[in-house]
Amino acid sequence: MYGDGLYVDRVSGELEKVARGPEGVCGAEIHVFGRLANGAEYSRVGVAQCGLNAAYVDFYPRTNFQDGSLLCARGRIGATDWNDPAYITIKA
Repeated sequence: MYGDGLYVDRVSGELEKVARGPEGVCGAEIHVFGRLANGAEYSRVGVAQCGLNAAYVDFYPRTNFQDGSLLCARGRIGATDWNDPAYITIKA
């Protein structure tokens, strides 16, 4: 997460593969979600470019989030369930 205080400029969501091997990570979806300062939900899904051992998506909210709220990112490949999210707490 890149920003200052309640303001979030950019969030990067990444999905890494556990086993190393010649196959890359392709078709990964990344979901970023949180609560904006005005109480509205922020929720975006992006599809990552293929990567050798990881795939990531950058999101650019460029807005303020609620003080004390969580900003979360999770990923999946294909029709599988979303993995458990990683999160940070937004603080003024």
